[in-house]
Amino acid sequence: NAYNRANKTPDNYNVSIGIQQDLGFSTLLDVSYIGTFGRHIPQTQALNTVPYGARFLPQVVDALRGSTPSNRLLVAVGILIGAAFLGQALGLLLGAAVQRVGEPRALVAGLAFGAVAFTLYGLAPTGALFLLGIPIGGLFGLTYPALQGLMTRRVGADEQGRLQGAIASVMGIAGVIAPVLFTQVFAAAIGPFRAAGVPGAPFLLAALLLVTAMVVVRRGVVVSVVALVACLGVPSASAQSVAGPPRLTWRPQAPLEGSVVVLELSAPTLDSVTAVHGELAGEPLHFERRTHGLRALAAIPFDRADSVVARATIDRAGGLTDTVVAWLVPRRRRAPREKLRAAPEFVQPPDSLEERIKEEQELVTGVRHQAHDTPRLWVEPFIRPRSSAIRDRFGVARMFNGMLRSRHMGVDFAGRRGASVRAANRGVVALVADLYLSGTTILIDHGAGLVTGYLHLSRTLVAVGDTVARSQQIGEVGASGRVTGPHLHWLAAYGGITFDPLGLVGLDLDAPWTPSPKRTRP
Repeated sequence: NAYNRANKTPDNYNVSIGIQQDLGFSTLLDVSYIGTFGRHIPQTQALNTVPYGARFLPQVVDALRGSTPSNRLLVAVGILIGAAFLGQALGLLLGAAVQRVGEPRALVAGLAFGAVAFTLYGLAPTGALFLLGIPIGGLFGLTYPALQGLMTRRVGADEQGRLQGAIASVMGIAGVIAPVLFTQVFAAAIGPFRAAGVPGAPFLLAALLLVTAMVVVRRGVVVSVVALVACLGVPSASAQSVAGPPRLTWRPQAPLEGSVVVLELSAPTLDSVTAVHGELAGEPLHFERRTHGLRALAAIPFDRADSVVARATIDRAGGLTDTVVAWLVPRRRRAPREKLRAAPEFVQPPDSLEERIKEEQELVTGVRHQAHDTPRLWVEPFIRPRSSAIRDRFGVARMFNGMLRSRHMGVDFAGRRGASVRAANRGVVALVADLYLSGTTILIDHGAGLVTGYLHLSRTLVAVGDTVARSQQIGEVGASGRVTGPHLHWLAAYGGITFDPLGLVGLDLDAPWTPSPKRTRP
């Protein structure tokens, strides 16, 4: 109205801009009235969305003709706001962006953009600089889908309702605290602390909170926070006694992605336990009573560098249960790239072989999952299938004929054609086959979800169903399948998860756990 009185325009024409942020952090701009000298856009033609803005653009341009500089400035500001809203509309692409960069990185990036935007809001000396923060603040929208995805993947399907309720509760509490906090900060900034000359203190406080959140996320503390928010009371209530709930621990404490881990489930008393079951990364866990408690073998997927949820449930006599949930935060595996040359038909198989390759992959997948139905067959620690030098390690990016095709999901041992290959441990031969990609292959089922594979052989000395002993010769080194020369490719899998087989060497489920050594970067 003050603007209207200065320009002698009716009071019922003014500029009202409301900014509202929803749970998705998208911004809604509502320009209710736009007025210029003698040329008015009616209220019924309010600029609510980008399509409406585009429809009235000719009217806005026409309104600029003959108007004063102050009115041109007003329209320019409206155009800038419309451009900002267009940037916010790009939030439709946020989901794709989160998928592309990954949820942890998207979360950090969104927090960073939000911190920059709030800093601009708090320090901007001009309106133009303030408006510059709006499209930057729009990218703050990366945080919500990323954080939502991180949280929902960390709880089971039966706990999603509890998670959403916890999120709504936390946001409700924040909605009560935030207005009181920031209005008090603003009142102090323009009152007792006016001499500091920082009226934008609430925005600067918001930026500081976002920077703090970035530090928390980068340090992995977010896993503990999510555990508190997502699973309030998750350690299930039904059977917890005065002695306390069960605990789930693991070694190594900071495993690499694509590696084997040992879980230990400890409880105050095991006398009334009738069964123990659980899962990690979607694969069943097979707990056994060992010298130091209930232990199980598991594996961390290669592509899960954020965190992996482990869940264990203890069934007790009388139908009571205890459930414990933990989050393992793996370290990123750093692996080089390897450039290889191979026959074109192996790099890009012809369409005629597509069905064969698919059937062979399904065959191998079936063997790996069936290992969960076999009891553990090994007792002694695993050994290497060959004592020769290692040519290639797990996780190396494979570039065939100049194109990135896959990662090396195993360990290659040097060997001349015909050199001996030995079983890494006791088990039952589950597959002997000549496969298109891996050549002559042997898969050994060691039970409790664990399978080892021996690829590119020239000769096999065992048959399906044979029980093999630790260190027994099972085949000979060859160059069958997609290879560049004779060698042994050794792989290990826990159900559907392929991991570095060298982690099995020397593994002892009964070994006492000593304090973890200082972490070293791989």
